[in-house]
Amino acid sequence: MTPQPFLFELPIKMKLQHAAAIYFVAQAIAGMVWWIAISRDLTVAEMFFPVAYANHDMTTFRLADLTWFVGGSGLAGILIWKQSRLAYPVAWMVVGAVGYATFCTFGLLLNGGRLLAIGVMVVSLIGTFIFATQAHTMKHASPPSP
Repeated sequence: MTPQPFLFELPIKMKLQHAAAIYFVAQAIAGMVWWIAISRDLTVAEMFFPVAYANHDMTTFRLADLTWFVGGSGLAGILIWKQSRLAYPVAWMVVGAVGYATFCTFGLLLNGGRLLAIGVMVVSLIGTFIFATQAHTMKHASPPSP
C-alpha cells in the first residue's frame, strides 16, 4: 500500500486550485463580515465612506454585493474545489462583480469616500483576477488520479 502524499507533494496545479478555492471562500466570508460590521456600527462604516451613505446609497448596493460578491465568491470557491466545469465562468463573473464594485468605490471619492475602501477593493480585485486565472488553468488540467 502506497502512503498518501501530503499537500506539499501534490502537483503545482493542485496546490493552486486549492489556494484559489480557499481564497474565494475566504473572500465570501470577509464580505459577509464586512456587511455585518458596517450595518451594526457606524464608526466602522465611517472608516470606509461618509456616514450619510450608510443609510441610503450603501443600502441600495447591499443586495447586489451580497448576491454577486459574497454569494458568487462562495460558489466559485466550492466549484473550484470540486473541479467543476462551471468554476471558470463563475470565477470570472465574480471578477466582473468585484471590478464593478471597485469602480463604484472610486466614484465615492468624489463625495468624501475613504482611501481605505478603495485600497481594500483594489486588493480584492487583484486577488480575484489572479485566482480566477487559476480556475481557467484548472479547466485544462488533467483530472486527479484515483
